Amino acid sequence: MSAALPLPAVHASWFAGLDAGLVALATTSPLGRRLLYHELDAVAPHLLSPRHAPDVAGIWSVERLDALALPLGALIYGPAIRAVVHRNAVRRLKGVLGDGYRLALDASLLAPPDDADLALRMRTDLAAALDADEAAPRELLCRAGLVALQAWADAASPALAEWLRLRRPREEPMAPVRALPADLVAALVAHHGGSAT
Repeated sequence: MSAALPLPAVHASWFAGLDAGLVALATTSPLGRRLLYHELDAVAPHLLSPRHAPDVAGIWSVERLDALALPLGALIYGPAIRAVVHRNAVRRLKGVLGDGYRLALDASLLAPPDDADLALRMRTDLAAALDADEAAPRELLCRAGLVALQAWADAASPALAEWLRLRRPREEPMAPVRALPADLVAALVAHHGGSAT
């Protein structure tokens, strides 16, 4: 088992059978960390193997995963983003996405969904996020991007898939808004300095 896995980044629901105070105390000692790793061993065998954990957990920090998830979410919601015409909403999206806004505008990367109900739901969800607080658009796009990354990693990088899963509540649904082509996700992963190991 690797000592590189940052236990504070693991969602508390993965230690549901243990008292929260005990979990916090366990992270401060080598024996406690070993016990917590043992709790996770069945659900994260690839991540906790010495071959993967230093690479995956070390390379893919929370900040780095969010930096990757945002453009993935922009691609997913690209058709809805391209439909936004109000000046303030466009300004907010540009502020949230930065250079990723141009990625969302590139219709050649991902065709609009064939399902009209899905397209409407995406426009509605984005409009609601833009009408909500400042953090809502970023949260919507990052969540969609993380779920798409999870779907890709399930096949391409089991250790990364386990790391993504452990960062979220255990029972939280992981249904993607829409699928992204594997080669597109792999290209963004590579662009962000990761690998499919």
